Amino acid sequence: MSQPILSIRGLSLWIAGKQLFRDLSFDLPPSGLTGFLGPMGAGKSTLLTWLCGTAPKDIVESQYDRAELAGQPIELGNRPPLLGQNVVRNETDAMTRLSDLKASGSPLICLDEPTVPLEPDSAARVLGEILSLAQDRTILMVSHNQLQVASYADNVMLVAAGELQEFSDAKRFFTAPSSKAGKQFVGTGGTSVIGPAVDQRHLQSELREVPAELELITENNDTMLRWIVRDRLAVFRRNGSDYVSGPELEALSDCGISSLVAIDQQCPLDLGVLAEAGLVGVWFPIDPDTQPSLLDCQTLCKECDRLIDDGQKVAVVMNPASGVAERTVGAQLVHMGLPAGLAADVIRSAFAESQLTVSDEQLLWDLELANDLESTTTNGDGRGRVSRQRVPGTAKGSVVTFVGPQEGLEHTL
Repeated sequence: MSQPILSIRGLSLWIAGKQLFRDLSFDLPPSGLTGFLGPMGAGKSTLLTWLCGTAPKDIVESQYDRAELAGQPIELGNRPPLLGQNVVRNETDAMTRLSDLKASGSPLICLDEPTVPLEPDSAARVLGEILSLAQDRTILMVSHNQLQVASYADNVMLVAAGELQEFSDAKRFFTAPSSKAGKQFVGTGGTSVIGPAVDQRHLQSELREVPAELELITENNDTMLRWIVRDRLAVFRRNGSDYVSGPELEALSDCGISSLVAIDQQCPLDLGVLAEAGLVGVWFPIDPDTQPSLLDCQTLCKECDRLIDDGQKVAVVMNPASGVAERTVGAQLVHMGLPAGLAADVIRSAFAESQLTVSDEQLLWDLELANDLESTTTNGDGRGRVSRQRVPGTAKGSVVTFVGPQEGLEHTL
């Protein structure tokens, strides 16, 4: 067996007095990509900054028996380079930074969520470049995206509850994990293992506290209007016609709904009738069968959040032929503070034949991570870029907001 490029023995790590790791020991092989996994808050990023020598020394403390990179102690300044969180902005930026890391000549490179802000095609190209780098050196990459790790990594290192739970071949990990924590983590992103001073809300989605102000309604019913968060957020099942009818709008108003959100290429809201019913409309003009970008998803969530904060009772218009309403409401639940796994469970419980897909659920995980990392590009009021325009043809006195996809914000209606 070849000598490990990194050897850690007996590492205990604290941040601001909170213990993250206890007696952690592991070896990294001399080449290949190792996916560094663990529940949110487990300390993965802190471990990378400690290893790379960028952790703030005033709040991060460590004890260890041995820590060697390429056979030399790391305390002699023998540290790997790090591409940290929230540094990469686009594909070109990512490629440039990876080139700089390669030029460093280090046998070990550490990456922390390098593809979070990238669209799928860009992320695939960046991951391909990372694989190229891993042919003759070791890459240790923190990622929340299990699909990416399963597709690209050679090995997986799973930490939870302050300890190494599993280090194994990536294919074996995702098909037959050997540890209890690994079996729980695959597909859920959480574990029920409790460690030293680790906030249990970060260990398992179902254990993260639901905001007290959210009264969730998860029972399934076949009524026209389904409340998901009582008196705040609902789903309205339209009858399949091109427009929401006047009687339907009146019935929604009688139920207390004051705002409708529609996601479709053509606006399904009869603007004149909408105004007569005294309802506010929000139209997001994209193909409901197309997966929205993370930034577009955040923009729509923030617009809905603005309405709810203003006291509006919001209903998302549901086309029975599409799962876009379920995806939209799930994203809104994550934006309101629910963990992604719980948001998906709520949606599947509320709809007998849920159309929430694996890709939709991955979008919820991406949104949760982006919210936790506070990586959204915002304007001065913190609500993101939103184009609010009155739609031509709207009856006098009606309020209809056009929330444009990010790539279309420069176009006027």
